[in-house]
Amino acid sequence: MIKINYLSKIAFFVLLTALFGCQNNSRSTSNDTNAAEQKPPKQVVAGKPLPAPEKTCYLLTEGTKNQDTTELQLTIEASGNKVTGAMRWQPYEKDGSTGTITAVKEGDIIKGIYNYTIEGSQQSEEVIFKLIPDGISQHIGELVEKSPGQLVLKNVNPANFALTLKKIDCK
Repeated sequence: MIKINYLSKIAFFVLLTALFGCQNNSRSTSNDTNAAEQKPPKQVVAGKPLPAPEKTCYLLTEGTKNQDTTELQLTIEASGNKVTGAMRWQPYEKDGSTGTITAVKEGDIIKGIYNYTIEGSQQSEEVIFKLIPDGISQHIGELVEKSPGQLVLKNVNPANFALTLKKIDCK
């Protein structure tokens, strides 16, 4: 009876050790995975690594005292045409919008979707930008609701790049 009790305690201890040993391995694997996810893989073309994505930032201040701001941060993938970013529009003493941009670059034109939150509601809006030497210009035009919460430009042509943001250093 004493031998069985003693053996069951040893078996229990071995089982606990094995369980905690496996759990620690999965944690380190998880951390290794997270570390790998934080460092983007280097893309290689013809044996040469591609340059890092280009991150650019822009700012527009408006109003009688430059109190209304629009901030735009874009990352253009080195491979060419994929663009991602964030935009924040903050009028003085009013609710603004904050969101993300997913787009495609063709030459000096960037076309995409701005997904944002405004007054607690989710919206999406078609956006078109034109890269210029000292900044970026945004196409301005009438928006129509394609579906609930989804706004598109009513008339893309002629292009009306009337809103210009100046290029600034990214923070």
